[in-house]
Amino acid sequence: ASDVDISYDGQYLFLQGWSQTNGSAWTQILDAETNQPVTPVRDNTWLVPTRRLNGTPILASSVYINGEDQQHYTIVDPEGLSVLAEWSNAEYLVWLKVP
Repeated sequence: ASDVDISYDGQYLFLQGWSQTNGSAWTQILDAETNQPVTPVRDNTWLVPTRRLNGTPILASSVYINGEDQQHYTIVDPEGLSVLAEWSNAEYLVWLKVP
């Protein structure tokens, strides 16, 4: 991993890095207490904890997909870790990481 984040509630660690084989970004989510994975590695994601406009926590990712000339976006619920939205397009967007 080349980067580490922690969820707002301290429950999860987010390890982020770049694949050595295809250069795509990935995120691994670990339980902060046990250091055990709680989800499979998510390819084409660089999940970071941030907040919605109303202040509630959310996980967001914006990653350029090599060879596709596309940005891939993912929004994940920080409690159940389920994907709420996912899309790709040629437009570039960066999420603000709000404390």
